[in-house]
Amino acid sequence: MRRTILLLLFATSLFAREVARVPADIRGNRVLVNVAVDDHPPSAFVLDTGAARTVVAQSFAEARGIRATGRGQAMGASASVEIGLASRLVFSFADIRIPAKDVPLIPLGPINLRAGAPVGGVLGREAFRNYVVDLNYERAEVVFHDRRSFRAPEGAVTVPLHFGDHRSMPQVDVRLTLPGGRVVPARLHLDTGAGPGLILTRAFTRKHDIQLPDAIETSLGLGVGGASSERTARIARLDFAGFAIDRPIAMLSHSTKGVLGGEHIDGLLGGEILRRFHVQIDYGRKQTHLTRNANFGEPVDIDMLGATLAARDDSFRAIEVQSLIEKSAATEAGLRKGDELRAIDGRAVTPRELDAIRKMFRKPDQRHELTIVRDGKEMVVPVTTRRIV
Repeated sequence: MRRTILLLLFATSLFAREVARVPADIRGNRVLVNVAVDDHPPSAFVLDTGAARTVVAQSFAEARGIRATGRGQAMGASASVEIGLASRLVFSFADIRIPAKDVPLIPLGPINLRAGAPVGGVLGREAFRNYVVDLNYERAEVVFHDRRSFRAPEGAVTVPLHFGDHRSMPQVDVRLTLPGGRVVPARLHLDTGAGPGLILTRAFTRKHDIQLPDAIETSLGLGVGGASSERTARIARLDFAGFAIDRPIAMLSHSTKGVLGGEHIDGLLGGEILRRFHVQIDYGRKQTHLTRNANFGEPVDIDMLGATLAARDDSFRAIEVQSLIEKSAATEAGLRKGDELRAIDGRAVTPRELDAIRKMFRKPDQRHELTIVRDGKEMVVPVTTRRIV
């Protein structure tokens, strides 16, 4: 009998116990899951290794009567903002309950508008510290594993995670090969909440004298505190965990405030790179496991229209042009900031389709007819997409 029990214990130790398996919405390279706060109906929350705390959107809190009992300040990617603090909340999904104290209530308006639909908040460190969090971008699902029984799948590459002093966000080591062949090592925050793939801080680019002559001015970065500004261009290669990604796009931040404005980090490794892998994150053992997926061979690209699109307001009824990149397909076609986008190729569009629209505009040499409204007048603007960087 004893032998049978020992064999059973040995057999069960070979398999990781799933605590929860939940569907995900991959939006703008970010992973969102539905989360209930206390007894309120679920809302979409970003699963974010770049967040030191789990936070709730101010608009979500106001709509549900969640009140601040204190005040504080939160540091975003490029700015700091004044926030309220809720004394205690419980976040739940599937069979997982995450209690949190002094929960920040943060303005996420710009993020909501860019997403095209309300985001209830951000699941930060509290969601990662007790589980191995398994992000399957290809299947659009997240599995939370029991950390004690988890074993990396066969063929996965294990990468050490480094936790510095700055808000305990995980960091990984990479090598950047610049145009001309110079190789620069970097330690980047592994940031599932960042849509772009590679963002470098102002301090890091100055320290290593990184000059990218073909860079263009953009405002593609977005976080707490609003949109950021940066110079965007391709580098020769990114080497990460033994994987080589050719000609990735790097964003060189101009920020002097917030996370990207300090000298404590080199930059962020975000969703445009991470979505090419099956990613399993283990804070307890300070490691992540990577297996490349079907997305791996896709070229790293950004929008080829050259217009940042967002919901006009929090009614989420209309799409507007929020900003433009100079000398892009959008500016050459005559689009202007503030134009309302009503239809594409004769089909009406809504803010909830923004992610699909952006994917459409990431294909080069595609001709589209955009129906826009400007100063109360409707017009059709033909445009042909092309690579900007």
